[in-house]
Amino acid sequence: MPSFTFEDFAAFVRGKFEEHSWSASKEIANAFNLSKKCSFMVSSMGAISLDNSVSPFDECIILFASTVRALLAKRFFEGFSLQMKSAEVFYSTVVPTCKEENWFLPIVYQLCFNVWKTAVQADEHNFTFSGKEKHKCLRLAGSCIVAYYRDFAGDAYTRPEVSKRIGMLKLTNILLRIYYELEQWDVMRPLVKAIDDSLDLWNSFSLSDKVCYNYITGSRSGCNFTLKQWTIERIHFAHTSKANALSRRSVSTNFGHSLDVLNCVTKRLAFISLLLDYCSIGMESDSHCESCHGFGLVEFNVHGKFETFEQVYIVGSVPSLGMWKTEDSVRLTKQPSSSGDIWTVRLLLPVDTRIEYRLFTAFSNETFNHGRKTYIAILRWEAFDAPRQLLVMRSQSLTNITCAFGANGNDTEILKDGWLTEQYEVRLMIYGRFVRFYKEQFRSVGMKISASVLDFSNDANATSTSPFKPSSPCYISVLTSEDSEFKRTCDKVVPFESEDVLIVKKQCFIGNELAFKLEFFPAATVPSTEANLESIGSAVHFTSAMRDNFGYSVLPITDRSQMVVGEIGVQYLVIKPMAHNGPDFPTTVDRIEFKTPLNIGHRGMGNSYTKFAPKRENTISSFRQAASCGAEYVEFDVQLTKDEIPIVFHDFHVRLLAKRRRKGASSPTIGPSSDWEMHTVMLNSLRLEELRSLKIEHAKSESNFLRGYSSVTNDNEPIDEDQPFPTLEQVFKSLPPSLGFNIEIKYPQKMESQQDPEGAQHAMERNLYMDRILEVVLKLADQRNVIFSSFDPEICLMIQLKQNKYPVLFLTQGDSKRYERYADVRMQSSRIAIHFARSNGLLGVAFHSEEILRDASLLPLARSLHLTSFVWGNDLDSAQMVEHFRKLGFDGVIYDQMDRFHSVGNETCP
Repeated sequence: MPSFTFEDFAAFVRGKFEEHSWSASKEIANAFNLSKKCSFMVSSMGAISLDNSVSPFDECIILFASTVRALLAKRFFEGFSLQMKSAEVFYSTVVPTCKEENWFLPIVYQLCFNVWKTAVQADEHNFTFSGKEKHKCLRLAGSCIVAYYRDFAGDAYTRPEVSKRIGMLKLTNILLRIYYELEQWDVMRPLVKAIDDSLDLWNSFSLSDKVCYNYITGSRSGCNFTLKQWTIERIHFAHTSKANALSRRSVSTNFGHSLDVLNCVTKRLAFISLLLDYCSIGMESDSHCESCHGFGLVEFNVHGKFETFEQVYIVGSVPSLGMWKTEDSVRLTKQPSSSGDIWTVRLLLPVDTRIEYRLFTAFSNETFNHGRKTYIAILRWEAFDAPRQLLVMRSQSLTNITCAFGANGNDTEILKDGWLTEQYEVRLMIYGRFVRFYKEQFRSVGMKISASVLDFSNDANATSTSPFKPSSPCYISVLTSEDSEFKRTCDKVVPFESEDVLIVKKQCFIGNELAFKLEFFPAATVPSTEANLESIGSAVHFTSAMRDNFGYSVLPITDRSQMVVGEIGVQYLVIKPMAHNGPDFPTTVDRIEFKTPLNIGHRGMGNSYTKFAPKRENTISSFRQAASCGAEYVEFDVQLTKDEIPIVFHDFHVRLLAKRRRKGASSPTIGPSSDWEMHTVMLNSLRLEELRSLKIEHAKSESNFLRGYSSVTNDNEPIDEDQPFPTLEQVFKSLPPSLGFNIEIKYPQKMESQQDPEGAQHAMERNLYMDRILEVVLKLADQRNVIFSSFDPEICLMIQLKQNKYPVLFLTQGDSKRYERYADVRMQSSRIAIHFARSNGLLGVAFHSEEILRDASLLPLARSLHLTSFVWGNDLDSAQMVEHFRKLGFDGVIYDQMDRFHSVGNETCP
């Protein structure tokens, strides 16, 4: 604009304000542009004032003049403060008087743009010369701008001519850059989602804003850009309109000479500044041009059978699709139709580049107010061997992709349950034997039970304008039933007898704000589908009362008059997502194929501490020899030391050899007259360094010495690979990747006798325990075949829910006559173990040979439920028995001394 005196400037702004039009607003915004440095300010050195103020713009005019004067004098912090005040005054005076209008939006954008720019200047000056907080002003600027943003996003008017929501995109582009610089990733997602939910207003945004927005949202996952991901073609933005492509100036950059420069500029989003500075007004008028050089517009339309609580997301291999990170995935918008709901989204994606992506459903705690972090909980995801693929052609102005969720070409529908990303899973297990009614009349009748959950966190952050509720359904399963699959409760009433095992589960983002209600009904009243059942009583379990993530509670059962009529024992479990380095979406899904029964070396070449074996058990040399004898997999035991290092060792206890405090012979012979004695300690009470430096023997060392079995430690061990207590990391790094690992997770458990011989009361909390082990496996396993297994059902659940790559087997000793029974009923019965594995999506069950020899029908039952079956046990002590179980059709046979019993391929076995 031309040079004005202060009075001329004020009159100009007042006159344009009275027009109340979009074009007038753009002229006012141009006048308020600080980068113009209007010359009228230079001569205004004294106090600035306006007499007879008649316009709400007057204070803004004075503040703007003062801002420019402060900036010209290099008083940057003062200029920022004045500009902040100007934006706040406009918000409090003009915006309330124009609730049903949007003409002033260009002015708002310019004011907010000035706030951001002056904040950057003030921060750079203050930090350089005074060493104050680096981003103090930028944080204040974000708070000021987000106030406008919330007002615009919450506007109920939908018509573009009156809705202030069309101003969201420009403010979003500013806020995203602010939060990007502040590294506040958690508050960026609500801004992105607010735009994504405004497809009806998308065409009202200018082309330059759309390009800017799509680039920012495509880069919001972080600063880890590499030259491979961002080729010169992808970062060469030439934003030209179709009408005059030859004459339009290209906005481009050339970073082909320096990777350091590339990383620096991409990190600071210099491209975005270029876009805003050089995308011309003429281009804004070409609102129908939806493409830019290197990018094409793609519309995804997904149809399928979705629950009311499910939202559809897309994640993929390019930044605009989140780079396979769940937190950066893109949510689609539901569009109801006569043929069912269709979820759709439009995105700018790179052209002439193979793009891989997967679809998934989730529920979230999404909210647009207060900038809270959005959590996404995966419910179901497409588990095809290879992801979907897309190639955007440069010649196409719009690419339409229509697909059915879960179906891909010739593949049948393949969907898997999700893993834990940021949500918890809370479970209750009720054993019928632990339900007790005081009145005889209730003890003698059959029972039915229903379960429901109240989530107190649902309404904590919700607003009346938010269309989403952060909730997921409650599921119920009866493990002792032939139909043990989890089903939504939905007022479902199921039969429940004294020998039944009931599981209730729910996922949530705040694990301590749930209340599980269990209600009991007489079985002989009315069918379970009717709603007018007469309750005998109910019990309520509050997760806020749980002391730990695993435990046992006794709850009172009360009738409608609140009289206590019985009690119920409930075992509870809270499963948390991995605290660090959780898994991304898998680019490929590896499926283990069992064409012939796998030969799996038990602890390598076998148990060496209570039996004879050619190598010390659970050592790298034992695993290596088993592989040379034909083992496709080796089975070994993993647990944690006191310093939380995963090591390979079977027993929970070891014996320390200590010298008595008396004079005498120094022979290590153990006996009443010896100077040496053995002390039994928990292995998890010793650090790795102590395990490797102390004299340690097996828990049954006294009897083992007499039989000639190997000891745990030996001072004369010549080879490192023969040493006990290898770390899990060493095992991964030392053995060839072609050798599969069956990793048994050891975790102490209580026995039915209520004794604690395994030391369960001293064990580390399960979630932390598994996180430490999974961190190593996810980091080092790479393409190696890995199968997890455990006797602890809770550990199996955690492995299944904390990661998405490796399958899990439930180990069971079944109804054994040889071993003491565990307290958990799921480990006492192989049939319950089968239903437990099936209902929780585990790979299968590893059966005890003792029970299979008594009841071979367990194997067909597992097969009918599409479960994998392994077998282990002392009965596999001869080549004949190994062959017997192979012929039964087991998918894997775990046995000792593979050099003696393996029927084929052991010609080269040393």
